[in-house]
Amino acid sequence: MKSAQKENDQDVHHSVDMSPGAILDRLRQCAEVSELCRVLKQAGQEAAVHCAPNTRGEG
Repeated sequence: MKSAQKENDQDVHHSVDMSPGAILDRLRQCAEVSELCRVLKQAGQEAAVHCAPNTRGEG
């Protein structure tokens, strides 16, 4: 049973597409996500600056 489980794990790893094109696509997706996170973080900071006085007054 254990050896069969190991074979299954290896099959899962081999099924991952490691061709240069697939790796570039994955890296591009990661770059887009991190860029999106950076933009959202910056927008969140700006929103916090604009909203802070209002929320303090209402609080």
